[in-house]
Amino acid sequence: MLYLKKIFSLLLFLITYPLKIFLKKDAIIIQTFNPQVYCENTKYLFEYLSYNTDLEVFWVTENPKITNYLKKRKLNFISKKINFFKFIIITLKAKVVVDSGTKFFDPFGLIDKNVIKI
Repeated sequence: MLYLKKIFSLLLFLITYPLKIFLKKDAIIIQTFNPQVYCENTKYLFEYLSYNTDLEVFWVTENPKITNYLKKRKLNFISKKINFFKFIIITLKAKVVVDSGTKFFDPFGLIDKNVIKI
């Protein structure tokens, strides 16, 4: 299983690498320690930036209750389960990644070295 994940990550990197050249880095991705919850200071930062700026801000979640909540409030989010292609494109467009956990959001190793990680 571990080898399959590494092979998938390598294939995804090879496919998406040319896209990185053409995509404008303008997205901010915010999440908390677990994609199943919507809490902590990152939640308040996400809502503040979403409502009070023109920045393109996205919350990372895999929880259907959270996605419904965000849809009702017209807030941006990304999820591997709902729209994998959008998840990959927004990840490639990331300029800033904010995370309250011990390691930052980096699915399949797609986040560049130049991305600001907070």
